Amino acid sequence: MNFYGETYGALWVNNNGNVTFDGPMSTYTPFGLADTATPIIAPFFADIDTRGAGSGQTTFGYGQTTFEGHAAFCVNWLNVGYYSGHTDKTNSVQPLLVSRPESGQGAFDIIFNYDRVEWETGDASGGSNGFGGTPARAGFSSGTTVVGTNTELPGSGVSGAFLDSSPTGLVHGRLGSSVDGRYVFGVRNSGIVADTYVAMGDSFQSGEGAFGYFVGTDSPEYNLCHRAPSAYPQLLVSDGVVRLNLDYRACSGAVISNVLNGQWNEEPQINALSSSTRLVTLGVVGNDLGFGDIVTRCVAENAAGTVAVPFINQFAGACRNIENGRAETAIDSLTSGQLRRDLMSLYRLVRAKAPYARIVVVSYPQFYPGAGRFTTPCAIVGGADQRWLNSLVTRVDREIGEVAAIAGVESVNMAEVLDGHGMCDSDPGMNGILLDGKTPKRESFHPNHVGHRLMADKIEATLQTDIRPTFAILPNQYVTKHFPSRGNRLMSTLRGLEATS
Repeated sequence: MNFYGETYGALWVNNNGNVTFDGPMSTYTPFGLADTATPIIAPFFADIDTRGAGSGQTTFGYGQTTFEGHAAFCVNWLNVGYYSGHTDKTNSVQPLLVSRPESGQGAFDIIFNYDRVEWETGDASGGSNGFGGTPARAGFSSGTTVVGTNTELPGSGVSGAFLDSSPTGLVHGRLGSSVDGRYVFGVRNSGIVADTYVAMGDSFQSGEGAFGYFVGTDSPEYNLCHRAPSAYPQLLVSDGVVRLNLDYRACSGAVISNVLNGQWNEEPQINALSSSTRLVTLGVVGNDLGFGDIVTRCVAENAAGTVAVPFINQFAGACRNIENGRAETAIDSLTSGQLRRDLMSLYRLVRAKAPYARIVVVSYPQFYPGAGRFTTPCAIVGGADQRWLNSLVTRVDREIGEVAAIAGVESVNMAEVLDGHGMCDSDPGMNGILLDGKTPKRESFHPNHVGHRLMADKIEATLQTDIRPTFAILPNQYVTKHFPSRGNRLMSTLRGLEATS
């Protein structure tokens, strides 16, 4: 077997939930896999004990075993107990190593199947009744410590995270599969495995407005990226929806050029992408359009009395009359001008730099309830202007989705994600104007923790299908894709080309 560029003629099935390649392993207490010098595949590295009455036995097979028509090596730890001789709780775990020669020389898939996980620790690892102590780990490593050649499932080494009783339990999640409890990792490209989720974009992706920012991202002198643990990228991982390693790059204030060139003393967000990237979420262009400035001016103009009083604004749309020209110029650029070309180039660059990733573009939620209301705290901006601002978001989201589709990536339209939780509702998902003295805070008009929960839920619904590449074309492979164009549809059949030297 070719494992991360190294060819092994033999492997060892160990009764501790793992398979090794350079000799058997007698260690039963799990250790971290990122820095190990041992080539190992470990679907459930823990203190398995099959000696108890009623425990299943370790079995394995190769030769007649196949998975979806491909030759496979399979190990079964079915209904197994834990040390020492306990069978009051049992686990059923199965790894498969599946040959995939059509994907390149030495290519194969690592598949972890979980049917039941009732215990996490044996007595010898400090556990009590199967819990606590040094809990199980799941993942694999080439033994080289090279970035991209090792991974652990989120929850490894965390007490309770893998158990069926936990919402993050292994049986409740999935990766690269439509089957709950199944995790598929493709080993390609000289042994690099795609196991990283890169979250990119602006303040609506970083979590500005959700507060409680990560250390180092809330310093006015050094870094104001404002990444929040309750923002949707972190929620997707902590909820177990995305079982990947999160590389969180989204940053407040980002425009397209910042994604490419960096900001706040950080390297360019685009540099996070590689062949080890499995999922990308990306939301950017709002700041390029100047949306925040338009909303801020609308509020300031109303508060200063530049436009008519709110009661009249309810019908007149006075702010729209002042700001509409700037807004239309910006949207025109996104519809058919330079901004559209820049956004298209960015999406295509992300696709090129993350060839094995599923790419999901995230658009923007509307600021106000759809009908517009004359109520506090929305009274500063009347109902007509609220509806106008919402219409701008709707148009921008439509253009974002169209550019994404033409570029060959997915999109999630967030325009109405806050329905019932608008800025003026009883449980708002969007901050209104927040003041520091008389100065509006950066967090004004941004989703709060409620809004990010709703955004995470909508992205989760999109990710219910496999987290696989948006599309990747191999030599001599034909892939047919449908792309919307303005006024009609365009079908394109693409053929992978043979490499030449």
